[in-house]
Amino acid sequence: MGKDFPSYIAKATFFGVIVITNAMKSGFLALLVIWVLGFFSCQLEKIPASAGTDESEYRVAYWTGVWILASIRSVSLSGSEHSLIADSLIVCDSALSWSRDGTRILFTSDWQVYAINSDGTQLKKLSSDSSKDAFAVWSPEGLWVAYQSEQGGKPEIYVMLRDGTGKQRLTSSVGGARMPSWSPDGGRIAYTGDGGIRVVNVDGTADRQLTSYEDDFRPLWSPNGTKILFRSHRDGNYEVYVMNSDGSNQTNISNNPATDEDQGWSPDGEEIVFVSNRDAGPDEQEHVYRRRELYTVNVDGSRLTRITYDSYASSPAWSPDGLWIVYVDYALTATGTPYVTIIPSIGGTRTTRAMGFSPIWSPVKVE
Repeated sequence: MGKDFPSYIAKATFFGVIVITNAMKSGFLALLVIWVLGFFSCQLEKIPASAGTDESEYRVAYWTGVWILASIRSVSLSGSEHSLIADSLIVCDSALSWSRDGTRILFTSDWQVYAINSDGTQLKKLSSDSSKDAFAVWSPEGLWVAYQSEQGGKPEIYVMLRDGTGKQRLTSSVGGARMPSWSPDGGRIAYTGDGGIRVVNVDGTADRQLTSYEDDFRPLWSPNGTKILFRSHRDGNYEVYVMNSDGSNQTNISNNPATDEDQGWSPDGEEIVFVSNRDAGPDEQEHVYRRRELYTVNVDGSRLTRITYDSYASSPAWSPDGLWIVYVDYALTATGTPYVTIIPSIGGTRTTRAMGFSPIWSPVKVE
């Protein structure tokens, strides 16, 4: 009945004792009955009707099915599933983007950008049929969408309003611009293009280069906007790097001859999760894959921690409260079927929630 209900009982008891005492003295028992009924009716009006019935949870949106017969679903920590898009879709890129208020989800199907409510209603196509569009992401305030589009013959970074209007081209690259990532303040967009990681203002000005290696890609801003996480092949193998948002202090934080990839930030920006095959051996399990485990590491490269065992992991993402990591595990069957799996961020027992891939947490709790 609401967290404040016990206080109402305490108040009723206190004042009830006084009234009962006076009623006994004066003989006005009817006064007592009227007071009790009136008091509780007034207090119960203060209790929200929905109190105690909140079923909202952090939810994970994910693709399920195969790339040409896919659909989108969501699942919660408790295991409740929702179907968002039941129709067969053609997955061009598997990136999903959840608006900060938890109400809308962006996705790409057949090289077109769509948005849908998190409850599966109000599907809307945002891009046009004139080009191949992909990698759509919400701006922090949810008003704009950044995406990669081939309207000019090669991929460039564009933005549009959340209803699909107001399309604007931000980049004019030589070899193409890909994978936009919004800064937390909404003022800049980092992207992959023209020999490394670049950043541009949302009005298209001040386009500048941050890294100078062609194999640097998938930039991700830290939650406070001071750093950018990215993947690089500059050392002859894939490594996870972090740098200041101005491109300075580029640091290899995975630092291993193995393949390190699929990096992501913790919600406080103090840790990074990534996937590595550094502890894998050939044919260690009864399937064709080599092991790929999840690791966490501090942003300065210290305190490397392995949190999964006997997994073939990909696409890890930290929950907004920092307590969980969702990822895709292919190692649960010999056939290599992807399973959306949740594990405590400090390691422990993993829980399989559904068959699917490319999971992403809702930024807030939703029903």
